[in-house]
Amino acid sequence: MIHTPGRNDPCPCGSGKKYKHCHESPDREAARSSGIRLLGGASKAAGGRQLGVPPAGQLNRVWEVDVVPIPAGLGGDPAARLVALMVVAPPFVLTCEMANRLSAEPQDIADRLTQEVLLAVKKSGVAPSRIAIRHASLLDSMADALRSHGIAVSLQPLLNGVMDAVYGLLTHAFGGLPSVEILRSEPETWAGWDMPSERVAQMFEAAAAFHRAAPWDKGLGELPIFVSRHGGHEWAAVVLGAAGEQTGLSLYHDLSDLARMSNVDHHDPSALTNAMRGETLAVIFNKRTELPKRMRDEIKSARWEVAATNAYPMLVALNTVGGGVRAQHFDELIAVLHAIPRFIDEHLDVLMTGIVHNEHLSWTDADTGVTCRVEVDEGSLHDFTAPIVELQLAGAEGTGAQPLATISVLSTPDAALETLLRYGEWLRAPKSGKAPSAATVQKYVNGAREFVESCMYASFKPISAVNEYDLRQYLYDWYPRNEATSGKAARAHLKELARFFTFLEESDDVRCPWAWPILGDVATMDTRYESLPPGFDDEEDVELWRTGNTINLAVRLLIPHSPEQMGVPFGIAPPINDVELLLSREAHRLWLATRDDALRAGLPLPGDVLAFIVERQQAWANAPHPDYDGLTPLGAIAGARSGAVKAKHR
Repeated sequence: MIHTPGRNDPCPCGSGKKYKHCHESPDREAARSSGIRLLGGASKAAGGRQLGVPPAGQLNRVWEVDVVPIPAGLGGDPAARLVALMVVAPPFVLTCEMANRLSAEPQDIADRLTQEVLLAVKKSGVAPSRIAIRHASLLDSMADALRSHGIAVSLQPLLNGVMDAVYGLLTHAFGGLPSVEILRSEPETWAGWDMPSERVAQMFEAAAAFHRAAPWDKGLGELPIFVSRHGGHEWAAVVLGAAGEQTGLSLYHDLSDLARMSNVDHHDPSALTNAMRGETLAVIFNKRTELPKRMRDEIKSARWEVAATNAYPMLVALNTVGGGVRAQHFDELIAVLHAIPRFIDEHLDVLMTGIVHNEHLSWTDADTGVTCRVEVDEGSLHDFTAPIVELQLAGAEGTGAQPLATISVLSTPDAALETLLRYGEWLRAPKSGKAPSAATVQKYVNGAREFVESCMYASFKPISAVNEYDLRQYLYDWYPRNEATSGKAARAHLKELARFFTFLEESDDVRCPWAWPILGDVATMDTRYESLPPGFDDEEDVELWRTGNTINLAVRLLIPHSPEQMGVPFGIAPPINDVELLLSREAHRLWLATRDDALRAGLPLPGDVLAFIVERQQAWANAPHPDYDGLTPLGAIAGARSGAVKAKHR
């Protein structure tokens, strides 16, 4: 029988979402698409030609060989894990043998595929000059075995001939494509992995401990953690569940798969298959009712440990050799499930900042021997001095400070003008000494204008709500890219802004003690200007240059780097409508103001401060908002996305 994902099953694409929220609709469209009904839409004669042995002169001499998981089961075998061993001389299928629970060890797979190649040679009467395979672990064994037959073996990440044949086979045999992702292996019972019962029990113990630790609640998003054991492969581990839906752990053999998957066209039936290069293993947690009945009965009979009713683990293998899991990889997954939560707990304060003082962090778990490490994308971090370890207040103080103040997006020009007019009057009437010339006054007013307007237009806040984030983002990102004409002009601008901050303190009692070290740091300003590469903002070198400031802000001010870390599903990504724009700016103001409240409350560690902020942030996101007729911010955004709610411009 065909194993079609249930609507509440994990999506086969590995996104961490349920199937109904991810690929169900595209899969249905794909199954109806004539473009992938390669054999199902062919005439009987054409199908016979493709599945039979063609004349030798028509055969391509470069063949493709693979063993591919088949999303089907056997009614009498609860542990079935079917695969198809295929030899293809595109577009002809020379051999296609079905096998059940094939060994996952590379040597065994290499031997079976070698036999299939030699069978195809005998059947066709022609030997290929070369065969292409997908998995590097099979290369040496198959090359040695086929060398005496004059057949070379090479690696090829995409076997389009094999994929076309498998899609055609499924459509022809079953009358429709059951799942776009055919390189996924997920038997109906744990017995399908051919692991001893005691080893499966250890997997359940590790999964239960992992679920109880709930590392997805630590605010790290999908931070890749590189894990390895002595003599084993290094995997990129990603904790699933930060988005609030499917929880679990994925191990990627090839980290670049993460980047490729994010750019996949989900409407292309072969896009995800083609995107994957390395093996992926995932332990996904489900409710008991979401498991296949055979698996529920198996777990109950074996009395394996489960942490909660929504913590029943399922193992999914994607793009593995033969659709199975090697014994070594199974053991590594067990060890990593134990090690990852301990690594996160011991280094949470450092991990939450998104940087490890310009170095990589590495730690080895004494119990499992698993080494966990995170890498820092240094970008232009060398432009900045080492961030302070002790967190300090970053908002304005004094009777004139209004950390949560906002202004209407419709009135920002007037608000900016009023501030600058008062600044000009203050410059013309110094407390001592000679009044400056009109030209000098205009120079200083113009120097303050860009900063004042950046606060207002970027954050919809008056200058009385200014904070360290505003100044650092302006000086080390926006100003060098848009206004600075020379290093000399950039240095002069620091003096102009220092005069403006003096005005804020003396005239408005808006005191910003954090501003003076920044405005006196000529060296960093010089470095930021000089290190700016040529090019547009979206070019890679410029984006990397900007990343240095982004990470520096994350360390100093605990600026979240993902919506999940912010505690609400918005506020970081570019807003898609006016409601989301206004509320995301409000969320950002609240984040920074609450950060200072946490420090005033005596919370010294970044992890404690972040927990304090997220709790208040979530309370705000779920409370009625005065601008949206009793709707919460989350409700207002949902309404705006459906077109039912419009922005209220105060």
